[in-house]
Amino acid sequence: MSKKEVLPEEEILKRLRNPRTKREAFAELVARYSKALYWQARRIVKNHQDADDMVQNQ
Repeated sequence: MSKKEVLPEEEILKRLRNPRTKREAFAELVARYSKALYWQARRIVKNHQDADDMVQNQ
């Protein structure tokens, strides 16, 4: 899989179930949704540091 290839969610879920590809699939989910999750948290807490802590960005 190249870095620019976008996997369908069904494929990511399939890879999450496979112990050999679980870590890679989880990393794909984090990369795909971390920004959106951060902004949802930011709307709730209204503070960058708190939102960052909620989604555990570092």
